[in-house]
Amino acid sequence: MDGDTATTIPARPNARGSAPTAGQNLSTTSSDEASTQMARDLRSWGVSLILLGVLHFVLAGFLEPTWGIVLAILGILNLLVRKRGMFIANGVALGVVGLMNIFSGGVGGWTLFGVLQLYWGAREIRKYRKYEQSDPASKPRVASKCSHD
Repeated sequence: MDGDTATTIPARPNARGSAPTAGQNLSTTSSDEASTQMARDLRSWGVSLILLGVLHFVLAGFLEPTWGIVLAILGILNLLVRKRGMFIANGVALGVVGLMNIFSGGVGGWTLFGVLQLYWGAREIRKYRKYEQSDPASKPRVASKCSHD
């Protein structure tokens, strides 16, 4: 090579068990890899939301304890319900709290934080489509033919 460094991507077998051909995209992830990453993301969300929920109780004079309950429940759901629809729930929750922070009155840190929460919420909702291949319910089903011979 011309002195440049290059990263080598090991060839993974394709669906038929043979090595990928030059025309196949090596950067796409398999369904198992996407499912593992989705589970990791949801576990991270679950733990973080539970901790934030507890923090809302610890800092009850500064943060709203009611949101602590909502966050803790959402965190538990992220740990128990390993479906991509949880990214929509996370994104909507971020969007709602972002709007509440924006319209809480005055322009300041909470308004800026609310705008960031809206952005983060939209990113989480987009993960619903990102993990489409890891959700068995989203895969097309092939109708079986019944022959009456």
